[in-house]
Amino acid sequence: MELDTGFGWVKINDRKYEGDIIIYPDGKIEKRRKDLSENKKSIYSHTPLSKEEIELYLSNCKSKPNIVLIAAGQYGVLPIETEAIRKLTSKGIRVIIGNTKDILELVKEFYGKDSLIIIHTTC
Repeated sequence: MELDTGFGWVKINDRKYEGDIIIYPDGKIEKRRKDLSENKKSIYSHTPLSKEEIELYLSNCKSKPNIVLIAAGQYGVLPIETEAIRKLTSKGIRVIIGNTKDILELVKEFYGKDSLIIIHTTC
């Protein structure tokens, strides 16, 4: 699996994605639904990863993921709501958060293995 990233993009194999993406346990990739968190932008000075987003992504999974990898941006500063993490850990889901470059190394290990992967490509 070929993975690369830069400010505002991530490349998976031969496809370059401009902006944030979600990779589901079955390998499906879609654009992150930041619109679900935009109403909290004034609190965090940036659109956070919210509990509402996490709930949607979990509901879109065919089976519960064992792990959620959160790539929190090139500098690792994506705001993540405490309630979002609690939602995951309360379901027994392991959560790993790091900067995007480091998390991409873990994607190679966990891709397609009951993992939900959230990739933020800027900050």
